[in-house]
Amino acid sequence: MTTPTPPQHPGDSPLSRASPPPGRPGPSSSPPAPFPGTEHLDPAEVFAGSGYRAPVIGNHPLAIAAVVLGALGVIPGLGIAAVVCGHLALRALQSPQERRGGQGLAVAGLVLGYVLTALWLLGGLAALAV
Repeated sequence: MTTPTPPQHPGDSPLSRASPPPGRPGPSSSPPAPFPGTEHLDPAEVFAGSGYRAPVIGNHPLAIAAVVLGALGVIPGLGIAAVVCGHLALRALQSPQERRGGQGLAVAGLVLGYVLTALWLLGGLAALAV
């Protein structure tokens, strides 16, 4: 009686050399068909980047104007302009169609505008009282 020869490699057994099950591609078969609609894409171009990037959402221009005018509120009258721009920006940002950010900028412009306008008014009243 002959004895069976042991496998040469740990994964080399008669079962590992069997043909693949029906419907499954074997190791020598052609690559699978591309996903429908992606035939024109180059995989090297698709996977070359660093990954998914979220869309950039900018700030509302009135919010930017509010904070800039609020910072310049030491100049008489610009604090009132900051308050107006801040309120307009907050109203525009509450719209459901608005996708931009800037609510924090608008609030900062409002605070700066109100505070610096109040300081100008108190300084003007103090100057009149003297």
